Amino acid sequence: VAIAIVVMQFTETTHPPGGASALLAVTTQPVLPGAHFLFIIMPVLTGSLAMLIIALIVNNLAPKRTYPTFWW
Repeated sequence: VAIAIVVMQFTETTHPPGGASALLAVTTQPVLPGAHFLFIIMPVLTGSLAMLIIALIVNNLAPKRTYPTFWW
C-alpha cells in the first residue's frame, strides 16, 4: 500500500481507489486466503467495464456526439 501511494505521489497521479484496492488486498488476505490476485482483478475489471459501458451508452445518446471518436 505504501509503495503504491509513493509511486502515485511521485508520478503525480494520486488516485484514492488505487490505494484502497491495494489496502483491501492486504487486509483481507487472512479472511480470503485462496483469493490471491483475483480479489483485485475482478472488482477492478468489472468496475472498469461497467464505467466503459455506461460511458458508451450515455455519450452516444445525443445524435451529434460519438464516443469514442476512434479505437486503436
